[in-house]
Amino acid sequence: MTEDEALTTGHEDVDRWLREAMTTGSAGARPEPQLSANFDVRLAKRLRPRRLSATGRFVMAVYVVVAVAVTVGAMQSTSIDWRLAILTLTPTLVAAAVYGWRLAKHT
Repeated sequence: MTEDEALTTGHEDVDRWLREAMTTGSAGARPEPQLSANFDVRLAKRLRPRRLSATGRFVMAVYVVVAVAVTVGAMQSTSIDWRLAILTLTPTLVAAAVYGWRLAKHT
């Protein structure tokens, strides 16, 4: 048997197997797989964004306050203009305020 014949035979076998698998009336047909009744609920629960616990939020708040304090302290010892310091720190403070507001709104 040549390589071409082997490939043709292989393709024919695969085609036959696929036809048998897709034929619903065949004796060896398996039932169509179905999802469990609570699949949507479980999937939504797994994909839902996780929220920080109260302790986690407290740790993050302490981290932000310490980071801002260290940043301000580091900028004081340099000759950086305070307008630049304010421009640097404002997005962080706004993001923290928006996050806190959204948590309070949904809780």
